[in-house]
Amino acid sequence: MRKQLFTNKINLITTSKSSNEICRLGSSNQMDPGCVNVQVSDTNPVHSTPVFSSQSRQSIMVKNLKYGVDYKTKQYEHLSSINDYLNDIICMGNSRRDSNSSSWVIYMQAIASMSEANFLNFPLFGYGTEPPIRVHLVLSGTAQIFEFNVSKLLNRPHFKSLVHSGTGMAIPSSKLLHECLKETLDEQLDVSFERMEAKKIIGELELLTRNKAKLLSSQSAGKLGKHSIFEKVYQHLFSHIFQKLKSA
Repeated sequence: MRKQLFTNKINLITTSKSSNEICRLGSSNQMDPGCVNVQVSDTNPVHSTPVFSSQSRQSIMVKNLKYGVDYKTKQYEHLSSINDYLNDIICMGNSRRDSNSSSWVIYMQAIASMSEANFLNFPLFGYGTEPPIRVHLVLSGTAQIFEFNVSKLLNRPHFKSLVHSGTGMAIPSSKLLHECLKETLDEQLDVSFERMEAKKIIGELELLTRNKAKLLSSQSAGKLGKHSIFEKVYQHLFSHIFQKLKSA
């Protein structure tokens, strides 16, 4: 029922080198849609390439982190839907009217289909052996890696038993379904924590970007102020000299 998952390393590269670097997804050589060429100045003073500000690198880091947040959000939404389907099956099992109905099979098929879902070409759920999606960061001058993990829902014992049992003749037991609910809720907590941590870093990076923009703006205003004072002094002296020459 479950398709074979990939085993290649996955990386979202955001660090830059002395030459143009394209962000790629690990060894698959697939370009990250959120990345752009990142270029830094050469140490050679003859080099004419303009210096790129660190804001460019920060914007790439923020963009990749936001892709990761979208990935975790999609995981959470699918887990919520799976929970709803599990509750529907439990209600059908408790109802005398629906206890002999086979409509629960539709919900089981939906759960199986959602457990195989992908987002941004990555599986949402796995067995715990899939490599995480790694986002390379530079925070406070230190290189770091933030990992977005593939949910290991399919390795949870009760959920794995439910999915691999397929759609038999009888509705799954209430005990098994409730255990599956606990496992999906645990996965939702893990997903929420990763998403919250990523959003925290995004907030820090965006604040740093705004502070740098304000600093650059104030420095520019200060330079303009100095130039304006110099120009006023120059005009005053020029006017004074001109008046002396005119009276002579």
